[in-house]
Amino acid sequence: MAFAQLKGKWSGTSQLFDVVSGHSTGQSVTLKTTVDATTQELTLRLTVTTPDGMTSRQSFTFALPTGATELNCKSHEPSIYGDCRITLKDEGGGLFLLRVLPPAVDRHIRVQTFTVTPVELAGSWYSYGEDGKLQCGGLMRAYPVPETSP
Repeated sequence: MAFAQLKGKWSGTSQLFDVVSGHSTGQSVTLKTTVDATTQELTLRLTVTTPDGMTSRQSFTFALPTGATELNCKSHEPSIYGDCRITLKDEGGGLFLLRVLPPAVDRHIRVQTFTVTPVELAGSWYSYGEDGKLQCGGLMRAYPVPETSP
């Protein structure tokens, strides 16, 4: 299963670039992905902490049918994306593409890529406004975190 490459916990840093204000901010980031074979679901949890201690969290749960190369989001938190269609696609070679698509508009609200190797997860993302113009983007580099036993 190709999506198993994302499984695990990754921790590192990200750099956010706000196009509107022209500001750039460094942040710490943690990405944890779990695969539940019983419910056939993949859950992706992203936690971002800014230098001033503010934390934001996003969680996406995808149906994981056997042999699929593109997954559809079943639920997400927070619900800032409303009725948007969210997909996670395996592009091959360790590259995964997360897309947030508005219900009736042919443009992206958010595009995020993850490139996974056994020793690193790198990513980039771009967020667009309702007018289709780029609002912010970012880069991320994270490394595997060993799971601890309870």
